[in-house]
Amino acid sequence: MYLVRVLFFLFWVGSCHSEGYAISTGNFPPFVGEKIEGQGLATKIIQRTMKEMGNQTTITFLPWKRGFRDTYNGKYYGTYPYSKNKERQRKWHYSQPLYNLQEVFFSKVENNFVYTNNEDLVGLTVCKPIGYNLFNLKKIVDDQTINLIRPPAMRNCFAMLNKGRVDLVMTNETSGFAVLVQEGFETKHFKVSDKVFVDIGHHLIIPKKVEGGKEFVVKFDSTLEKLKAEGVVDQLISEFIK
Repeated sequence: MYLVRVLFFLFWVGSCHSEGYAISTGNFPPFVGEKIEGQGLATKIIQRTMKEMGNQTTITFLPWKRGFRDTYNGKYYGTYPYSKNKERQRKWHYSQPLYNLQEVFFSKVENNFVYTNNEDLVGLTVCKPIGYNLFNLKKIVDDQTINLIRPPAMRNCFAMLNKGRVDLVMTNETSGFAVLVQEGFETKHFKVSDKVFVDIGHHLIIPKKVEGGKEFVVKFDSTLEKLKAEGVVDQLISEFIK
């Protein structure tokens, strides 16, 4: 029997209509974080949706690479929050987006960087940590438009930006400013590009080899849409993103 089916019994909560699901994640404030209120926006949305479905969740925080691997290998039922790329979509079921985001470029104010199109990126060094989705950056790395540096964590990217070792950091505005504040940088020295690089969503993902995973995602999506229509998700978003 596939390991995640065994986990259902380990997290059984005493009702034949209620199952327990073990889910992994990492730290990416304010969307997920072991030590932040409610363990982050994505966690709150997933737990609220699962509760509405009549299920319980057990959240485990792990390094991103380990959590992704262990979930695919059956130790956890699903993982979050992940954005879409072609490689993952071949092996994973994606829920509907929990919320939508925009990836932008952070730069130092003193550098007067303006992003209007990819020609503005020629010869610049962009930072995005290992394990983060590159989106359309991969293409402009491959054609040598930009140089790309991939340290272990987003805080490393902003430390290098602050010291002038990279020109730009790509992430969403909310997470970027959260890291700057957390690391003690003065936010007035940094700015965000007016033009968005790419629109994305964050999703709950489940390996396609999990029995019943597709049906679970269908039910999850239906419940999530109901909560969105009722204004529950917007209320949660307002609590985390000011």
